Amino acid sequence: MKQIKVRSAVPIYLAAVVWLLIGLIAPKWLLSLGTLAVTAILSAAVYVAGSFVFKGKTVEVREKADSGDANVNKQIEDGRRTLDQIAEANRNLPDPTITAQLDRMEKAGNAIFDVLEKHPERAFDVRRFMNYYLPTAQKILAEYVVLAQSPTGGENMAKAKRSVENSLGMIASAFEKQLDSLYQDKTYELDAEISVFETVMKTDGMTTDNNAAGMQAGR
Repeated sequence: MKQIKVRSAVPIYLAAVVWLLIGLIAPKWLLSLGTLAVTAILSAAVYVAGSFVFKGKTVEVREKADSGDANVNKQIEDGRRTLDQIAEANRNLPDPTITAQLDRMEKAGNAIFDVLEKHPERAFDVRRFMNYYLPTAQKILAEYVVLAQSPTGGENMAKAKRSVENSLGMIASAFEKQLDSLYQDKTYELDAEISVFETVMKTDGMTTDNNAAGMQAGR
């Protein structure tokens, strides 16, 4: 995500009002070059003053995926759009218990896409998440929102809602396990590197058996 400054349109409208008022009150002013210049200066002054009062706002926009692989970029963009729909469902569901589970899904999902953008070669490892888990979770939540916002209710609707509510924790855990699996190779690499490092330190006499045992216990 990056932040961009969006200017307010109000100063432009204010400047246009100057021209409109002069055109309505004294239209002949606009026929003279001198008064035309004065009107332009007055309009510019109003625009500048309005810019100080109405400063606009800063918004966050998502940058396009840039993994170096066009197919993976499309997967990431599609996945993020689906995750946005889950976020929208989250905003429409005020229940804090449900929100907590959906927050977990959003956090894990965004992290998965971040890893995939940096390591497009891992696309194969998340294919089931992208093709099944994510879209199915979004579909379930969309249907749940409809049920939750329905003005009427009944035993069948209540049962369907409970079914979804009971599954949210499991779905969130599935998202988190998918993220964790992406770091499995990194864990193996770190373990191997630490093991070699310990061996070198022992060989160079830079550690003791107690220190080595402590490092082993930490893993």
